[in-house]
Amino acid sequence: MSLSHSATAPAERQAAAGLTAAPPDGFEAKAAKLLGRREPVTAGRLHFTGIAAIKETLGEAWPDMAIGAEALLRCAVERRLSPSDLFCKSENLDIVFFLPGLAPQEARVKCAQLGEELAKILTDELRSDVRVEASAAAVDSKALLDVIHRGGDLAQVIVGEIDKTPQNVGRAASPLARLDQVRFLFRPIWDVKRNIVFNFLCVPVIRAAGDRIVSGEAAIDGLDDRHVRMDYDLRLLKRVVEELTRVEAQDRRLLFTIPVHVDTVSSTAFRTEYVKLWRTVSLSLQRLAIFDLVGGSDGFPQSRLIEILPSLKPVSRAVVLRMPLSAAQSLRRFAHVGLHAISTEVPSGREERRGQEFEKFVIAAEKAYLLTYLHGIGTGSLAIAAAGAGFSFIDGPAIGTAEANPKGALRFTMEDLRDKR
Repeated sequence: MSLSHSATAPAERQAAAGLTAAPPDGFEAKAAKLLGRREPVTAGRLHFTGIAAIKETLGEAWPDMAIGAEALLRCAVERRLSPSDLFCKSENLDIVFFLPGLAPQEARVKCAQLGEELAKILTDELRSDVRVEASAAAVDSKALLDVIHRGGDLAQVIVGEIDKTPQNVGRAASPLARLDQVRFLFRPIWDVKRNIVFNFLCVPVIRAAGDRIVSGEAAIDGLDDRHVRMDYDLRLLKRVVEELTRVEAQDRRLLFTIPVHVDTVSSTAFRTEYVKLWRTVSLSLQRLAIFDLVGGSDGFPQSRLIEILPSLKPVSRAVVLRMPLSAAQSLRRFAHVGLHAISTEVPSGREERRGQEFEKFVIAAEKAYLLTYLHGIGTGSLAIAAAGAGFSFIDGPAIGTAEANPKGALRFTMEDLRDKR
């Protein structure tokens, strides 16, 4: 396999036989600098199965088709990698990465997520026949440096190293593999009335069986032990602290919604540890955070909220309670207790009656003088129904893809939503 593109090189047209030769400061040169500083380094690979057969079928028409596909893939990859990441690409569109900031399992999740995104932008001719396989592993820096010095095919050796590492280690039958395999990303939240995105929900993401990406509460299904949930909530909070610190260093102002389980903050001991960690950030950053209390139910007592809120409200912008969509009739009791809003997730199942359920939930929240958040909207039609029902804030794949590092606030209107349908 001959790969020849650097993550920071300018876009160039391919020759008929494949990509143009790498410039002197291309992938191999940058990789040498990286490998000289770290051992081992995490490498990843995306393999597009079915491309070889399509290439053979298309014959002379393949180069023209590959040019457009390569440009789309390059653009998508560069948007989602950090400045320290490197990648190169082959004429068959396979991609090899160096991801020095991630552990191998985190890299597998990231590569799988990238693969899903890239599969969406393949041309119609390719999409029906091509599947994207993701893999990652820790590679030996010294061995790879030797390949560079000998002038060997670095990318081919990286692929060989990754292929030696079993990719199913630690997987479980349930969506939860292990807590240390969960990665945290940020999903944009649409402020429907202001037509803008400037709030980001921190969501857990995990790669499940079959390279399927699972996000949100479904990603941590099985975390029943209270102490494990506490560990999970602390990890998520630490990730938000890292992102808030990064955003502040860039002199930008974004809001972040932080899910935290009610069980975590109901216990005085758990709550004390949680709030202690949060107080390590400045007051100005605390005012950029909204706590989303996960785990409300029809029988959720008002007294628990009255106990929890005095600890969280002084160190945040607002506090939200997440309730089931079916709990509309029980929202009135949360009026005047100090909540900013009520949030809910879209349940799985048929969409036909969701519009009516959305309207009932919003009306019930308005009677309690509360704003409304809707999480996990997957389709444009559901998002339009939610906006029409009056939800204040909406997030999910229909609004935008989850990112490791939010780029900033942006305009988002109903026209943008219709374009995504």
